[in-house]
Amino acid sequence: MRSMSIFAVVVVVFGFGWWQLAPREIGGRDSYFILSGTSMLPALQTGDLVVLRPASSYRVGEVAAYLTPQLKAPILHQIVGVNAGRYAFKGENNAFVDPSHPSQKEIIGRLWLNLGPMGRILLGLKKPALGAPLLGFAASFALWPKYRSRRRRLRRYGYET
Repeated sequence: MRSMSIFAVVVVVFGFGWWQLAPREIGGRDSYFILSGTSMLPALQTGDLVVLRPASSYRVGEVAAYLTPQLKAPILHQIVGVNAGRYAFKGENNAFVDPSHPSQKEIIGRLWLNLGPMGRILLGLKKPALGAPLLGFAASFALWPKYRSRRRRLRRYGYET
């Protein structure tokens, strides 16, 4: 009975985490981006991992991302104005307003969470020099308890290891 309760708690916690954090690509509502560029310095830096969440409306002063047809990449800037359903954006570190003025439909979402240098860490894991040793460490860590419990069992029954 106790194991069933623990299982139920794990399922609920996992389900809540999925509902809150799942990426849009696999059924969630959030979008994840690793930033590049200096337009949002000092608040946001290259390599920061940000989580964007769609909203029913966006206000001046909020930081949001939109897709630009020219760059074919998401742009994360601050909303500085709204005119006839089109939003004006500007990077904190820029002296100019962005040339694109997206509609609400073209906005991906507002900045919900900044996970800081986590983006640089994830990019580093893609490099074989870092990813392979980490994978090896994780595998040995996962297998270690099985090896130790086998040694204990053998000792318990009088076998030397």
